[in-house]
Amino acid sequence: MRVSPAAVLSGLLCFALPACNSGGSSGGGGSPPNPPSGTTITFSVTGNGASAAAAKIGTGAWASLTLSGNAATFTLPNGTSTYGVAIVCDSIFEFIELLSTSDTTTPSINCPVSGTTATSVSYDVSQIPGATSAHIYVGNAASFQNSVAGAATFNDAPSGTQDLAAIAFGAGATDALAVKIQRGVTVTSALGPLTALNNTDTTSTATVALAGVPSGFNTQVNAWYITKGGAQLTIKDAGSTATYPTVAAADTQSGDYYYLQTFATNTSGSSLSQVGTSQTFSSAQNVSLTFPAPLTYSAPAAAQYPTFAVPSYNGFTISGSTAFIFGAFAPMQNEIIVGTTSSYLSTVGNSLAFPNLSSLPGFLSEPASGHAEDWMAQVFSSTVAGNYLFQLPFPNNAMQQYALASGQFTVP
Repeated sequence: MRVSPAAVLSGLLCFALPACNSGGSSGGGGSPPNPPSGTTITFSVTGNGASAAAAKIGTGAWASLTLSGNAATFTLPNGTSTYGVAIVCDSIFEFIELLSTSDTTTPSINCPVSGTTATSVSYDVSQIPGATSAHIYVGNAASFQNSVAGAATFNDAPSGTQDLAAIAFGAGATDALAVKIQRGVTVTSALGPLTALNNTDTTSTATVALAGVPSGFNTQVNAWYITKGGAQLTIKDAGSTATYPTVAAADTQSGDYYYLQTFATNTSGSSLSQVGTSQTFSSAQNVSLTFPAPLTYSAPAAAQYPTFAVPSYNGFTISGSTAFIFGAFAPMQNEIIVGTTSSYLSTVGNSLAFPNLSSLPGFLSEPASGHAEDWMAQVFSSTVAGNYLFQLPFPNNAMQQYALASGQFTVP
């Protein structure tokens, strides 16, 4: 499973889960009816891509969960405050949340999935000085084009009403030179034209100031423009860390916002240490971001389902709620990522054993002996209240910091 910084709703179906007195964390079988009273948990999946789902109550066993309309409900009996939910995405990603009712009673996991609509989008960014290529968007589906005019073909576009965009890039394709947005377009087999005009659609720049860069770490700045309609447009991918592009007034709308992400990385062999800070905001502005301190972490013992020590960490420079993500990955194969919170961990102690859900229908099989496994331990702080694990994009008017450590072991 590859190390990737993390990172994560309608229709309800009551589902029976095992009573919380059936200890253990492995998959379970049948389950008795929900108790007549207690705390209702409403679980939802965004993105329509979950191929399997499961849940657990308290210290009980995991059991398969049936989603209806990408959602399900179950009930915690009186006196039980912890639970878990899990899904499989795209047959290779297993996302698990371990939470407390003080975190949220409406957990949600984002499961990205490609669309299935075929379409072609005609575009022209040739009027933008310096343009050599373009990124074309239908909602969140993107196509990179090496020419400044033509038609971008999609086989995986989302259906329905989407925002379209043509983004002009120059040599290096790091910073957008122009952003042209058409909003609320019904996706058909032929879309456009999207024509970016000089002066009207050309971007400006705002400054980025980075502080607290750890010695020996290399920095990178990325930026997205998130439309009110939900399109996530990449406007900066690496390049200079001193500036980011800002969208012209003609292409902005109330409800849009910027997502600015910066991270600093140090690698040594198969080990990696990384820190990052992100901020979202509605209006283009100069931004100052401070990095948290690196995370010092000892590798977990090699195992099919490793046990992670809970990091003791106080290196954040923002005040917010704290969460943790642990990962174990077979490169280019399966990825199991567990997200949890301080309130949940306070009930289980200073270590977290990876749940083994391989016996449940649709969940990933056990990692094979002899395979190289990447591991990751990551601690977050966020100004967003409630549960924000495995949720993309990050909401507006928020800040987040993280520190992670990763390495590799061979499965015994």
